[in-house]
Amino acid sequence: MSHTKRLSLGWSDCIAALLYFLAISVLAAPASGAPPQDGLVREKAEVKRLESEQARMLRELKRTLASLPGDPPPSPGESEEVRQRREKNAELSRLLAEIERRMEAEKQERKPLSDPSNAAYREYYERLVSRIEAEATARAPVQKRVSLRGSLVLVLGIGANGELEKVSAERATSKDLAEFVVALVRQLAPFERFSEEIKGRADHIEIRASFKYGGG
Repeated sequence: MSHTKRLSLGWSDCIAALLYFLAISVLAAPASGAPPQDGLVREKAEVKRLESEQARMLRELKRTLASLPGDPPPSPGESEEVRQRREKNAELSRLLAEIERRMEAEKQERKPLSDPSNAAYREYYERLVSRIEAEATARAPVQKRVSLRGSLVLVLGIGANGELEKVSAERATSKDLAEFVVALVRQLAPFERFSEEIKGRADHIEIRASFKYGGG
């Protein structure tokens, strides 16, 4: 069984940790290029690890800041040591607040876009769903076309480079139909990259589409 040793940090350690924390934020930012599909799993796992490290360090820094001795009110005769400590504690509080602000901003930026009233999202949605419907009609095995008749709700998560992040079928009228459509979507990925307008609002989109198949 592994045990995590709790750190005892001084002010200089906190500043070093904060700088490292900011560096992690940069490293965890999504890359602008399109990584190979087989590298997406490793990339996402690394981002999750870095985000977990961020959260752990933030908790530790908060505990450290709370444990620091309180500063007496400023006085004309206070020592240089007391004055410097007050300034350091104020700077640490400021940096901590800035990190929390950045984390919240990043969380909002990563919030998936799923707004049908957004024209760019709606156009992307319509092109993607039309493609899936057309491919389903063209690729359905002849011997299974009867069992594939029915409907389902297709749930997709798409990344900025068109990578498929998740896919599932809900309320499917048959297991064959659900398995066929999910497998088809995975074969069709990656999809179209986001337009600049979509990228300006989100780096993920979520799609829920009602899908009907007549079976030919």
